[in-house]
Amino acid sequence: MKKLILLLFLATNTLAASVSARGQFTSKTGDSLSFIKEQLYANAVRNVLDSELEKLGLDAKTFWQNYETQFEEYFAPIKETYDRQTGAVDDEGNPVSLTGSALERYERGLRNKRLNARASFGGFNSIISSYTVKKMSKSLSRADTHYYNIDAKVDRKLVSEIYYRYIGQGKTRSFTKLYLNINYKLKDLTWEEVGVSSQSKFTDVVEDHWIKELTGNVGGVFLEGIEIVNPSTRQEIFEHLKKPLSALRSSEGEILGTRQEELRNSLMLTLDIVLEKEFKDEKQKQINIQTYGGIVLTDLRDGTIVNFKDFDAKGQQYSTVDPHKQSSDIASFVYQLPISEMKGLKRTIKEKVSVKNSFDIVLRNTHNINEAFDFAGMLKEEGVVYFFDPQITSTLQNVVSISITFSGDKDKAMDVLKKFSNTKLSEQALIKRDENLPFVFNIIHVDENGKVIKENKEATKAKNL
Repeated sequence: MKKLILLLFLATNTLAASVSARGQFTSKTGDSLSFIKEQLYANAVRNVLDSELEKLGLDAKTFWQNYETQFEEYFAPIKETYDRQTGAVDDEGNPVSLTGSALERYERGLRNKRLNARASFGGFNSIISSYTVKKMSKSLSRADTHYYNIDAKVDRKLVSEIYYRYIGQGKTRSFTKLYLNINYKLKDLTWEEVGVSSQSKFTDVVEDHWIKELTGNVGGVFLEGIEIVNPSTRQEIFEHLKKPLSALRSSEGEILGTRQEELRNSLMLTLDIVLEKEFKDEKQKQINIQTYGGIVLTDLRDGTIVNFKDFDAKGQQYSTVDPHKQSSDIASFVYQLPISEMKGLKRTIKEKVSVKNSFDIVLRNTHNINEAFDFAGMLKEEGVVYFFDPQITSTLQNVVSISITFSGDKDKAMDVLKKFSNTKLSEQALIKRDENLPFVFNIIHVDENGKVIKENKEATKAKNL
């Protein structure tokens, strides 16, 4: 938090800075001059950013670690596509041994794709408002080593924005179980008309395939795997979710290893499947069944709906001549309904519930600590969807530091701050977000006529002592 305050005092007076930097790049045979220049400039900009982070007292080490992690996630699908295109993997994704010129072409192409992707990933070039090239040279001892010296003007506001884009990666939440809650409903239809003698002969097969699909996609996310709920477990979960929200979210007094703790650290995937008979032709031995429903992912920590999707109603015609084939065809159709959501479930969990993030903000020009508490309360209320938990961490004269932890999509959580660009705090005070520093907020005090009160620095300081 002290680093954020340092950023505030440094950047307030020097939002634009002139810096000198050098980029270095080791080329290979076949690299074009334009490619070498692009890499040199990208590396120079990275060095500028690294230098600015150090000057502003920010955590450069964590920033670059988080950047590398996100870059690898970004580049992974690019590499997968390239591997398929070049024959480096077979149709099932297994590695294929390349040799000779094929291996050389593969490695050269992969290197170029990786370097080009890294040069643009992160949007670091935006921090440079203008620059001049002072010198481009080669090493005297190694002809493949190039240097690029620039003088540049840096926008420190953008430096701070980029910093907080990658910083604040919080603790990863661990999950105990994924409960699969499946509900079937027949409308104007019997299980015999579906082609089976009992419900279980239809549902057991479908559910077994769903379990296999989920295990392959998210099995490693849940410590105790995936469990299909029975009526008893379903009732237990519903009773758990009836508790007040404050009791659900609080872990105070909770004993590790208890059933309560297990439920709080689990998710529930609910599938509602409706089979409705539209018509049946006994003569033609045909039946038309419409299928619809939906899927809902619930966080049992507090009952929050993490994600949901309705299945569009779709009618299918089936032959009733062979009941076994008929039930198999219907089961295949039902199985496919939630598959796209199941395949994307791991990403959904990662983006929306698995990581508890945090960021720090600064509130300036406070007259008393109650103003900071009121602002924290407003932040918590506005950010309830992302579980905002603002905590006052330090005060320095009339400057208050607030740390906000949250869950879910980071960009969307950051958008909550935009709602406080110009907000009424009380009858005598307004909150205004700093135009240049997105994590800094100022309190503007007004008199009974709505006129801005000019602050006396010594008086303000005294109020906070």
